[in-house]
Amino acid sequence: MKTLLYVLTISGLTVGTKLIQIAYDLGLIFLIRRTNLYKISKANITTVFTNKSKNEIDKLVNESCKETLISFFESLYSWGRGPQKTSFNVNKVVDRYLYTQETVNNPRLCFSFHNRSIDFMLSWLIVQNQSTIMYKPLKLKPFDEFVKKHRSHNNSLPVEASIKGVRQMLIDIKSNKSITLASDQVPQRKLGIESYFFGKKCYSTTIVSSLAKKMNNLPIMVYLTKPNKSIYSIVFAQSSPQIKLDDGHKYMNQLFEAEISKNPKEYSWEYKKFRRIEENKDLYNF
Repeated sequence: MKTLLYVLTISGLTVGTKLIQIAYDLGLIFLIRRTNLYKISKANITTVFTNKSKNEIDKLVNESCKETLISFFESLYSWGRGPQKTSFNVNKVVDRYLYTQETVNNPRLCFSFHNRSIDFMLSWLIVQNQSTIMYKPLKLKPFDEFVKKHRSHNNSLPVEASIKGVRQMLIDIKSNKSITLASDQVPQRKLGIESYFFGKKCYSTTIVSSLAKKMNNLPIMVYLTKPNKSIYSIVFAQSSPQIKLDDGHKYMNQLFEAEISKNPKEYSWEYKKFRRIEENKDLYNF
């Protein structure tokens, strides 16, 4: 599997990205517009950016779908080379000290959102430190096992986004270990709460605020971005004590909104972010 993915991405990140951009602009865009990738992205972007014109919405949706394809290529590249080699492609780390500072008697909790390739970002993180990583199992079992192995680098431990997984993270918090999770996706029923995302009702996880209450220190937000054509940057940001409150999930979403708004085309809009809310039941009826 790893060899196959290496061959598929042998062009490298720069050339591979350019080839995707060319293919998209030359006609792939017309095929993409027929897919749920495009339809869900457009539904979400239209819902979130109510102040944008139709032309601005269409442009952002097209740019977002293009970036989604590039982000998928970044994941394939990462899986085909492993975390160590992938980490060499991170050119800049903003506020690195937040992640590398001593954590004796203090666990480290990093929470993220789906900005570009999660596995590309995770590759850098788990090379630096062993971590317990929350993940959603993939439907294809052989591929799921392969990705779990990739995320187990440096004795890291992937745990499912389930009650069992949350229990494991609580155990590891008490053992002063590092925890990493992407907390912007819709959680399983009974593992979340009604909240807001860009002013729209959504079903949001409370895991970050729940874990934060078990810690003396504060969780760290982290995400991957590509500010220009050649630089991959990992950004760390310190959260405030507000994240430990009962409505800490609202504060978490506000942090995500602020960062996503800086370059919205990089965010993964293709997920049904607003499902499980009754008033949004018709949003994804295509």
